[in-house]
Amino acid sequence: MLVCADVENIFVPMHHGFLVDPQESREVIESLLDSLSSMFSQNRVTESAMGAMVQACQLALSKTGGKLLLFQASLPSSGSGALKHREETKLFNTDKERTLFAPQNTFYPNLAEKCVESGVSVNVYLFPTSPIDTATLSSLSSITGGDTYFYPNFKPDVDGHRFGEDLKLDLTREHGFNAVMRVRCSDGLHLNEYFGNFFMRNNTDVELAGIDSDKAIGVSFRHDGTLDRNKDAYFQIALLYTTASGIRRIRVHNLAIPINDDIGQVFRNAEMDTSLNLLAKMAVADALSKPLKAVRDRLSEKCVQILTSYRRHCAIGSSPAQLILPEAYKLMPLYVLSLMKTTALRPIMTTVDSRVASMRMLKSINVQQSASLFYPRIVPIHQLAPDHGQYDEQGHMKMPGLIRASYSRLEPTGAYLFENGQVLRLWLGKDISPDFLQQALGVSTLAEIDENAPDLPAIDSTLSQQIRAIVDHMQSQRTRYLQFRVVRQGMGQSDLDFASLLTEDQTADGQSYVDYLCDIHRRIQMEISKSR
Repeated sequence: MLVCADVENIFVPMHHGFLVDPQESREVIESLLDSLSSMFSQNRVTESAMGAMVQACQLALSKTGGKLLLFQASLPSSGSGALKHREETKLFNTDKERTLFAPQNTFYPNLAEKCVESGVSVNVYLFPTSPIDTATLSSLSSITGGDTYFYPNFKPDVDGHRFGEDLKLDLTREHGFNAVMRVRCSDGLHLNEYFGNFFMRNNTDVELAGIDSDKAIGVSFRHDGTLDRNKDAYFQIALLYTTASGIRRIRVHNLAIPINDDIGQVFRNAEMDTSLNLLAKMAVADALSKPLKAVRDRLSEKCVQILTSYRRHCAIGSSPAQLILPEAYKLMPLYVLSLMKTTALRPIMTTVDSRVASMRMLKSINVQQSASLFYPRIVPIHQLAPDHGQYDEQGHMKMPGLIRASYSRLEPTGAYLFENGQVLRLWLGKDISPDFLQQALGVSTLAEIDENAPDLPAIDSTLSQQIRAIVDHMQSQRTRYLQFRVVRQGMGQSDLDFASLLTEDQTADGQSYVDYLCDIHRRIQMEISKSR
């Protein structure tokens, strides 16, 4: 152990011998980890010198590169990078609210750029019980290509299992180091803008100190020339990176797309989930320069523009009063509404830390993750067939049919698993049968259930085995561990929180799907009437 007393002018007194082989030194490492909880138990110093620590890690890894996992529970208050508490509530719903989504100063963004130069990616794990300025601290992960994990009001017995699983997934997934990505396209097209967690020092190269198998980067293109419809448009993505074993590799994706001047063909071959993933990343970028209300309005305008174009060019002879949507984009209003209800963009007051953590997540998630976030899965489990929860010969899990995300679809006698890529909830109706409770949870009444249990109990029954198999399958499909909770109908705040996750219903965050769809239809009619 080397102690550096000067937290204003950091230096690393040694490089050789600083890092060890994890296999050869396993016993020493495990001994250190076991002693950490008690080593500083008598320490009464409450100041945090996080900035100095990150500087030291960057210097120590500057010759080798690597991956830094940063665990922080309080606002850095001492040494380099010390932060001040920012006034929040008085700026909510004002034009200045967006200043809270940007870093408080340039120290951490500048330090993150040094990490990129050194090939050091940073994943930030935050455990705040009070404001921690996620916007500033998460710039370390955002610029280096890392992730931000957010556990507000962390309780070890409730949230510890989730944190442990997140950490395990983070350490075991495929990861590349010191990466540079370049996108090329045919003449007549021009790269417009990039969206995601990365750093760019010029207009062509996307630099990532680290990149994992779950990252997604959005790219928008501009049509600024003539394209020959008898030829294809070409796109190429080249990624240069170093594997965990130290091998330098180039991964290249080539794509040829036919050029067509028939807008109907364009709509028939469109992909809505990908479109919404890009729109989400664009919305987060807009939130740094526009009020959130303007960002939400722009999303609705984009939805109206796309659907109006289809109506104007592909459904000319239809009645103006009839709502006609393209097959590929028929659920676009629903997904846009759901995007506006996320913590990142919702109009209702929430903590700035929670909002920024959600923004960072939207910037990096891939299409599969965003699709599940914008429309959750709700699986009825109170009437499981014998083969539900089992894999067939092709390796597919046998699942009950899904139901729509509306509270009106939930039966008081039913039990449902809700999953949106972020959380997992077991919702139990107020009239659920005692037999189901006994076989699934080992209790006879709803009042006996511990809502804060981090996982399902292992009951020796067929029903319990089926439900746990379905839950394990859901967990295996996600890149982060789904926070599990039991929700009892009409009992406590958890049921109200659960209801706010149901996309199709009216909530404090926005309209119901039916009302929003009617509003979009009305606006489409207005746009069509203007062009006549």
